[in-house]
Amino acid sequence: MKVIIPAEIIFAISTLLFTVALFYASLIIRKLLKLIKPGSKIYISLLFSALFMLGVTVLHLIRIGVIFPSLAHARSWDILPLLIGAMKISAFEGGMLLLAGIFAYFSVQLYHVWSSR
Repeated sequence: MKVIIPAEIIFAISTLLFTVALFYASLIIRKLLKLIKPGSKIYISLLFSALFMLGVTVLHLIRIGVIFPSLAHARSWDILPLLIGAMKISAFEGGMLLLAGIFAYFSVQLYHVWSSR
């Protein structure tokens, strides 16, 4: 399999930047919630979203940096287990990306409802 290295580096950097943005958004929402609804802990949902995005980045780098180079030097009986492992990591990565989006959407919508009252 051919891996386009610049595209993978751009993806890793963009997911890391999005992780940092989610972390800062959680800090901002935490401070704003002190004014709107004291005692609310909805900012923790954004922190979970940031952690899931960090997990997506790590899993992607493992898949690109470990498994795909192993495919170049694999023998014929090693290729199928490596491909199955890569697909399992891809599925888990996609699930974590979905959970990150769900947590971020939930917390932002809840904040929007609370702030518009």
